Amino acid sequence: HRHVDSYGAILKTITAVVTPFILSTAVYNLSGTVNNAVYTKILPAMKELDTVVLYSNWGIFSGQAMTISNIPIAFASAMAAAMIPSVAQLMAAKDIQGARHKIGVAVKSTMLISIPSAVGLFVLAKPVTYLLFPRSEEVVNLAARLLMTLSLSVVFYALSTLNSSILQGLGRVNAPIVNASIALVLQTAAAIALLFYTDLDLYSMAIANTVYSGAMCILNQISVRRAAGYRQELLKTFVIPLIASLFMGGTAWGVYEGLLALTGSMRISVIPAIGIGACVYFVLLIVLR
Repeated sequence: HRHVDSYGAILKTITAVVTPFILSTAVYNLSGTVNNAVYTKILPAMKELDTVVLYSNWGIFSGQAMTISNIPIAFASAMAAAMIPSVAQLMAAKDIQGARHKIGVAVKSTMLISIPSAVGLFVLAKPVTYLLFPRSEEVVNLAARLLMTLSLSVVFYALSTLNSSILQGLGRVNAPIVNASIALVLQTAAAIALLFYTDLDLYSMAIANTVYSGAMCILNQISVRRAAGYRQELLKTFVIPLIASLFMGGTAWGVYEGLLALTGSMRISVIPAIGIGACVYFVLLIVLR
């Protein structure tokens, strides 16, 4: 046809499409900012604690434990970016079955990476932390325990990140914003309650972070089901990777402890443990079909 949209119409269309993406990402990233404010601003004001110690602890949490836990989530982010156009294309062609299949493949692929990553980070938290951030034993021990507490959030963040992009591809661009806002409220309430009524201190922030990612995961999954009539397959997507990951974790821990007893070096021991654990995991995936 000969009709050409005006620049003003094109700008309105782009703005209408892009704005929900920007808002969703902004709310999604508010989690760390809110946690930072609660721990370093509100907590010392209410309990009259040493701010220098609090900032130092927060640096260990955000700069080490959170940084390591975000490494496997990067795979989910890459998968999510690739999902938006393909799902949108299938939905535009009214191929609902094709969209459901694409969603299932993406979720399975993400879980095949994030579940063993979470188990591996839990089992080898201390040597991995020391390998990437060689500090004093006290700092490494704290960062490793925080990383163990955060390990479950790796799975939640990976799935929620993927589902946010799936919802955007399905045209439900406002759903991730609403879900992230609800999760942020739940996280803040959990963080304040744990900080002020327990002695968990910095572990409260790790738990609150897991609450946020878990709430996002559940809410986004519900939204995807409503938008596409999609029901998640459980056995091959979650159960089998979890079983294989547990065997992998046991193997990796045994190899690491054995090599550590022989060499006395965490750096030398952890790399073969990771490699052997990964081989065991992929062999088990094949064996368990």
